Amino acid sequence: MPGQHCGACLRHPPALAHCFAAVDYAYPWQAAIGQFKFQHQPAWARTMADICLQQADARALVRAADRIVPVPLARARLQERGYNQAWELAKALARRSGQRHKLDVRLVLRQPGAAPQVGQGRAARLRNLRQAFVLAEDTPPLHGQGILLVDDVMTTGATLQALAMRLQAAGASRVDGLVFARTEAPS
Repeated sequence: MPGQHCGACLRHPPALAHCFAAVDYAYPWQAAIGQFKFQHQPAWARTMADICLQQADARALVRAADRIVPVPLARARLQERGYNQAWELAKALARRSGQRHKLDVRLVLRQPGAAPQVGQGRAARLRNLRQAFVLAEDTPPLHGQGILLVDDVMTTGATLQALAMRLQAAGASRVDGLVFARTEAPS
């Protein structure tokens, strides 16, 4: 798929084969994402999935994936929010694209103890995430499979990078990302 690459990605190619973002993290989406994520309004997932799926690149990533995997939340954050917004978005994408059979919410687990990512730069985020993710114990082999990671917002890409590296180490042949919004790349 054609796309643009930022300078950082050209210097240090990411583990993700492709990453699609539907919108910029700016008005009016910044407020909608805040409602979705922090004000217990998971119904935003349907609208966000529809906006993503209006784009041919996003539809192609969903169709090509063997598994659609939401970025997991730490248990404490999940208890605080009551739901995982990435799971809600992944579920809506899978349903609205007719790919429900690909949704895999149990593949990756987030280890407790990592510091929150908010406010950290890319290097700090990558250090924080080195051991943050593990595969579920009953995970079948991933050899030759394409995984689509789904999240609501990508800031530095560190979370998706850490997950992609973990999945590739487990045998995934390709890992892509799909996010609703992308913040401006940090300088």
